[in-house]
Amino acid sequence: MYSRGVHTPFLLSDSDVRHLGEGQALQFDDFASGAEVQDWSDAIASSHAEFSAGRTGASHTQDSQVRTDLRAWESDLPGRFLGLRERFVEVSTELNAAAWLGLGGFSIQLAAFQAGGHYQAHRDALRGDRARRVTAIIYLNSAWKEADGGCLRVHNAGKSRDIEPRGGRLVVFLSDRLLHEVLPGRATRHAATAWFQGYDSPY
Repeated sequence: MYSRGVHTPFLLSDSDVRHLGEGQALQFDDFASGAEVQDWSDAIASSHAEFSAGRTGASHTQDSQVRTDLRAWESDLPGRFLGLRERFVEVSTELNAAAWLGLGGFSIQLAAFQAGGHYQAHRDALRGDRARRVTAIIYLNSAWKEADGGCLRVHNAGKSRDIEPRGGRLVVFLSDRLLHEVLPGRATRHAATAWFQGYDSPY
């Protein structure tokens, strides 16, 4: 559940910047307020008919052994996620100011995992891919509890860590560095993910 339910500004410490560069995942609670989480989660739930099954690999094949999420692009659902893009602009601005990452534009994907849903271990980009330099995820699960499972499991330097998808929580990592997976959950799980491009990306 929320610890405060209000928006906490995204600010990076020197140690945060160092850990990001080392390929670790950064975690920030209460980045989105309780009201925002509920609004955006409701918008996903009401848009399920317009979502499609996630696809993988260069051939964009659908493989339920690999992933079982439903997803849609925020840009294809105009007017339903008011304020969400502004939250990710805040992330981009701070990453550029504190970590000098040179980020440009970004795209936002909404995802829904039904109970039992999962996504096998993967990286979001190939090494050096400027189209996806940084991944930022905002979890949109207002009543999530430990028993619901569905953690994001991150792997770095031979160690693993599980991050619960609690509402309002922000997770940030370098897209080509962090191996991560979505563990099976026992409840419907919603998230919004932004992929930030480098300024020299051709896309």
